[in-house]
Formats: sequence, C-alpha cells, structure tokens
Amino acid sequence: MEQKKYSNFIFSEPKIKKVNKNLIIINFDSYQVIDNYHHALDLENLRKRYINFFSKFDYILGDMSGEQLRLTGFYDYEGKKGEKNIATCADFLAEFGTFDCPYFLLKKLKSTK
Repeated sequence: MEQKKYSNFIFSEPKIKKVNKNLIIINFDSYQVIDNYHHALDLENLRKRYINFFSKFDYILGDMSGEQLRLTGFYDYEGKKGEKNIATCADFLAEFGTFDCPYFLLKKLKSTK
C-alpha cells in the first residue's frame, strides 16, 4: 500500500520560541500576540496543534473548546479574498466558540528578508 505524501505541510513538531510576552516565533515566522484572553496562549498546547498549514495565514486564532485547543487561520482584511478574513474573527468566536472561552490571536509579522 502506497503512503500518501503531504509535501506542503510539516507534520513534525514545530519550533516555537517565546521572545517576550508580545512576540513568539513559530518555525521561521514571527508573530505578535494581539490578544491573550484568559491566558489561553500555552506554548505546549500550541506546539501539539500547530502544523505548517497555518503559516499561510496572516492571523492565527486559538480558542479553547472542551479542554482542547482549536486553531483557525484568518487572512488580513485588506489582503486575500475569502470568508475567513480578520474582520469576521469576533463573529467566528461568538458563533463557534464556547461562551467566554479563553482564546488568543496571533498576527504574522512581515518578513524583513
């Protein structure tokens, strides 16, 4: 039986480093911590859930639902077209999140390369 290859996504554990309370690095991308409601940002939980698929998004929302971290990606409001732009983030939490659930929002910083 042939094994499926997922060449675009890394399923190994990501390298996550906290630089300070407002900045983290995931693999080679820097993220600003926009919000950390109820101290939801736990690097160990993020390490367990994060896959390279999320690196394409401008924002990553992490919310706790049923004791599990759920990650969702959003594009910049003025950027890419699609349903999940950052303007819909609050509505997404209200509709799909547990009432008053802990959550965090990370914004990908532009590369200086």
